[in-house]
Amino acid sequence: MDELNHEKIIKKIIYKELEPSVLNEKIIRKAILEQGPEDGEAGRLFHNMEIQYDKVTVLRLEFLNILKIDHLWILPNLQVLSLAFNKIDKIENLESLGKLKELNLTYNLIEKLENFENLKSLEVLSVFGNKIKKIENVDCLDKLIIFCAGNNLIESKDGERNGVEKNDKFFRIFIAGLLPDLTYYENRYITKEERDEGKDRFRFKLREIMDNEKAEVLERENTFQDQEDFKHYTNCFVEHLDQHQLFDTLFIFDNEDQGECLLRIGNDVNTLITEFREQSIVITQKIFKIGLEQFEKRKSEVSLFINCVKVGKKKVQTQGQLIIDEFLRKSLKIFEVLQEAADEYTKVKSKPHETEAAIEKFYSNFTKFTEDFNQLHNETWKILMEDEMHLHESVAESNATFEHVIQDMTNEFTEQCKTQFVQLRDVEGNFIDALTESVQSFVTSMASSGKEDEIPEELRASLIDRTVINNYAAGMREMHMLKIDGREDLLISRSKQWVQELCDEMTS
Repeated sequence: MDELNHEKIIKKIIYKELEPSVLNEKIIRKAILEQGPEDGEAGRLFHNMEIQYDKVTVLRLEFLNILKIDHLWILPNLQVLSLAFNKIDKIENLESLGKLKELNLTYNLIEKLENFENLKSLEVLSVFGNKIKKIENVDCLDKLIIFCAGNNLIESKDGERNGVEKNDKFFRIFIAGLLPDLTYYENRYITKEERDEGKDRFRFKLREIMDNEKAEVLERENTFQDQEDFKHYTNCFVEHLDQHQLFDTLFIFDNEDQGECLLRIGNDVNTLITEFREQSIVITQKIFKIGLEQFEKRKSEVSLFINCVKVGKKKVQTQGQLIIDEFLRKSLKIFEVLQEAADEYTKVKSKPHETEAAIEKFYSNFTKFTEDFNQLHNETWKILMEDEMHLHESVAESNATFEHVIQDMTNEFTEQCKTQFVQLRDVEGNFIDALTESVQSFVTSMASSGKEDEIPEELRASLIDRTVINNYAAGMREMHMLKIDGREDLLISRSKQWVQELCDEMTS
């Protein structure tokens, strides 16, 4: 099927009245409601209740003019998904569907098989009627049983014309060899003979594919690790300081006045740049190491503080519970005695000559019981409030101490870094001085040898005005200082901001 016919088919099967859209929660919700019961009490209840997305296992989103797959992370337990007859051009955003067993992408505009790594449960995959040119990235589907990839643009097993045509039996045995657990291909059972023949005939190509995919997996793992490392370095305030990143920025010139022309005089300058680069890397790596070490110290201090606060609060809560238990025990005794007095009063009510004395005695006891209970209540409340105040004062004192400690630790970190930045500025100053001297020597040498035309055009004016070279050198130094100062300021400001945010969080 050529691409023109493919486009015609897609246009015929898509509902023209629907605007093309990205798959979103609104579309998903509507589809779920449409797939639920329509009539009777069941339908009424279903449409009125809140959708429990984690309970949805089957979803059909067909003929909806969908352009892009998204928002499927809200359906973590989805097992069957059909996105057939849409306009999707890329398989993506499926990583949350670890329980998916069946995926139907029939008749879309997909050009590449990809992003199946997390679909560990997938058993059925249909990409019939797309624009796929190459079978790839499917050998990670260990549980795949049925794979339908007909009516695509596949010309050969590796995307090139080499005699293994899509309608030829050799392509079928290639798929059988590539996917050892696949049971059906194009709705026909794969025999053991076909699988064995595929493994034997294409063993070298299959080994190449496996090696390439291993390399891709390793690259993804390395990329992920790089991202995680960068997050960690950022938390340490020393991102882009582990290698020569800062040095490289020093030689990105924004305008001609920053002295770029000074670097175009030959090998002597290259030697100076190399020396400057090596010296600067040593310094930035020291800053980087300080950042990592100080981060671990701060992390340990924060963890210790949090644990201490938890232990303190737990202790106060335990003490408070004991006090309340004692209050309840004593209160129960008071009420038991009061109940006994009430029972005694009830017994003598039938004896008129004793009733008045009994009432007087009862109310006398009741008054005493009330006073005892109020006294117990007040004493208990006072003890609890004193403990609460003590806890509040202790926490406030601990917060103040912690803030002081963490501030001192951060100041220590920034002071150590400042020392290194001072050294970096010194190294930069030595480089500029050496560069200026080297350029002046070069210009003098070229002029005395009659080779003025080999002097960079911007520097030829120095033959008349010796301050030209100094001015260019000053421009370069100013640029370098701005970038070095800027990186130092970023480190200091972010560390201060972190302290402030951390202390605000601890005291909130």
